Amino acid sequence: EQLPPLSSAPRAKAISRELSNKLEDELLLPRINSGELTKTVRDELPNHGWYRIPVPRGGDFEFFYEGVRDAFNRTFRRELETPVDLDIFYIDDFDSHWSSDETYASSYPGAAYWIHNDCSNFRICYEETPYKGEDFTGNGVAFVLPVALPSKVDFRDGHDMMPAGLELYNISHGHRDEAGDLQKPWNRQWMDVYRYNLGEIIFFNAFRWHSGHVPRASEFLDKDNPDHKRAETVGFAAELKTGKWVLFRMCKGSTDDKAKEKILDTDVNLSSTGAATENYVLSAEEAMLHELSAESCAMMSQQTS
Repeated sequence: EQLPPLSSAPRAKAISRELSNKLEDELLLPRINSGELTKTVRDELPNHGWYRIPVPRGGDFEFFYEGVRDAFNRTFRRELETPVDLDIFYIDDFDSHWSSDETYASSYPGAAYWIHNDCSNFRICYEETPYKGEDFTGNGVAFVLPVALPSKVDFRDGHDMMPAGLELYNISHGHRDEAGDLQKPWNRQWMDVYRYNLGEIIFFNAFRWHSGHVPRASEFLDKDNPDHKRAETVGFAAELKTGKWVLFRMCKGSTDDKAKEKILDTDVNLSSTGAATENYVLSAEEAMLHELSAESCAMMSQQTS
């Protein structure tokens, strides 16, 4: 059983517009304006950065986790545990400089979003939960939940070119070329866009190729997106052999497959445990697909041989 099926991306309302605004006004903006946070910026794309802000469980913001759990249960009829704090990724300059035409014709990542799947990420992120690798079945669901958008008009309300969105690709981790080699999407022409509505969660199979949406330059009109902001949480749910599902966060802080360790200098989540401590079952072929180093491929091949 695969939850959700590889080709679907069900949506469910998780929190209201009022609660999304409460998160932004009472948690996200105060943390950013405090000056205590440092933006995450990758060397490859120095003009694109984001803040990582953990949402504390319990207290004034428990409604956030209640909304995620309830949306998961209504969608899949499964119980979801939430043992770690999720991060919200906040962009405070989300304007047309986040668009890119180059990434539609090349492997260039575009505005800080890499096309990836969560194969290797799962193996890192579960270490922040109380569970061990052998506790999981290997089945996984990923999701995005937007809590701030560049326009007060959502996609469903008529903003047909809402630039904040999710890209999903109709090839899986197991896609091979004519020579039998594993492949990832070569550029963004393979994808479909799932544009955001405030407070609406989008679930998808975690091993499906995906990315944050990078609009074409002609599609990102600043006049239609006057608030210049984007904020969302990214989470993974993995199935336990008990039948329950457990939630964990995008602990690395980047969608770049080549980033094997967590970006700790901008991680203020108290549940962070640093770099991965265990050896992961990742074949040399898979490692090459994720553009990992030759040394990593050799090490992983020895571990799995």
